[in-house]
Amino acid sequence: MNTELQQKTGLNCPVCGAFIPATITQLITVSSLSCSHCGLRLDIDREASRKAIDALTKVRKAQDIVQKSSKFNY
Repeated sequence: MNTELQQKTGLNCPVCGAFIPATITQLITVSSLSCSHCGLRLDIDREASRKAIDALTKVRKAQDIVQKSSKFNY
């Protein structure tokens, strides 16, 4: 895929505002993320985040289907 056209995934640190990059796969699977700027550790409450995780899982599956069926190799 053309990474120049893709929006970066992740979130802004609630403490310092720096961008914390994270792939969709990481957001689905990891239990925490860390801000490389201020060192804040964000623990992910998987139960409270279930709807978001389920939505991200659907996005990831759709991306896989598109990539597998694409006639163009980037």
